[in-house]
Amino acid sequence: MKALTIFKDKEPRPEKTKNPWLLETVENGLRATNIKELLDDIRPDKSIPVKYFEYDRLFGGGAFTAPLKVMEMFNELQVITPKTIGYIFAGYKYLYISDGILRRNHESGRESFFSNETLRNQSIACYLNLTYAKDETTILEAIQDTINELDNATSRHSTDTDRPRISDQNTE
Repeated sequence: MKALTIFKDKEPRPEKTKNPWLLETVENGLRATNIKELLDDIRPDKSIPVKYFEYDRLFGGGAFTAPLKVMEMFNELQVITPKTIGYIFAGYKYLYISDGILRRNHESGRESFFSNETLRNQSIACYLNLTYAKDETTILEAIQDTINELDNATSRHSTDTDRPRISDQNTE
């Protein structure tokens, strides 16, 4: 009779997604490549074309009034590959759950859950922590400069002594 060996410390196999998309940042936005996820490797699936999401779709057009939402992009990719249940980006695996998305870190195994409610009004840029587009950075800097100038003009404590100050009292 053979002795039974029990592997108590054996780690469970990593959960494989079906036809996942590998999301990568590129110079003009985000590139999604359909892949085959093997046990230790990720290999492109040549039968499905690469999909690009340019900055004007990720961050919104014009003054960024209509940013691409998280679920819109993921649903768009899922239409192309109906078996897709996940995405891989920057050390994280994103898996569809019935009412949201589960984000799992490859190395630590830590998980975060995002419900559809929290994702509804969140842009891809916020969700994936992408860097701002050059145009959006310029807009944010202009807004901050304006706020700083307004603060300097209305306060007595300013480093700019040559500029006229707005008086606190009515001048009649």
